[in-house]
Amino acid sequence: FGVTSISIGQCGFGFAPTRPEDRELNMRMMNRIEAIPLRSMQLGMRWDWVTFPEYLDSLDRQGLGINVGALVPFSPLRGYVLGMIPSRQRTTVTDAELNQMKQILYEAMQAGAFGFSADKNLEDRTEDGSALPSHVASPEEFLALAEVLSEFGVGHLGWTIGISDQRQEQQTLLTEMMVRSGRPLHVAVGDDEDGYAWAEQARAEGLPVVVQQ
Repeated sequence: FGVTSISIGQCGFGFAPTRPEDRELNMRMMNRIEAIPLRSMQLGMRWDWVTFPEYLDSLDRQGLGINVGALVPFSPLRGYVLGMIPSRQRTTVTDAELNQMKQILYEAMQAGAFGFSADKNLEDRTEDGSALPSHVASPEEFLALAEVLSEFGVGHLGWTIGISDQRQEQQTLLTEMMVRSGRPLHVAVGDDEDGYAWAEQARAEGLPVVVQQ
């Protein structure tokens, strides 16, 4: 239909970076949230990557017919550093862990990533109903990654608010992330009228926000 370019990974969860021992968990998370049949992923995923740059190389080998801007999903990134199960439970990271997360994003951006994304919608859960890594992560983690993004001048921030008991806190965080990164924000706010009002105010202040219901 004339589409030439798309972005992928807006949801904040996905398959790269993923250690081999975490592949099944990430497929089951995708099955729970996006209803992609688990068996189809088990049979169809090539898994010829571990890191995000390797994932981009895999996309290139696939011979895509359109331009693809791949966002780095926050949940597998955090899981790669902390381990997938601890990343769903721990609310803070050490300085060394945060530096590793920043380095992973930096290397992904160098390889051609198009920003990063996160999901704060409390309806979205892992295969056992527990929280996503992005649900429990500290604001400092997102701000640190936004600062990494500022070094490249390309890409965008992807964010899903959805159902949340911390919408105003997220709006404050997202404003600061846009300021620090200097990049546009693509945010899914659900049916939150206040979210649309906040986006209008942010635009009035010169911040680039694209809102999705």
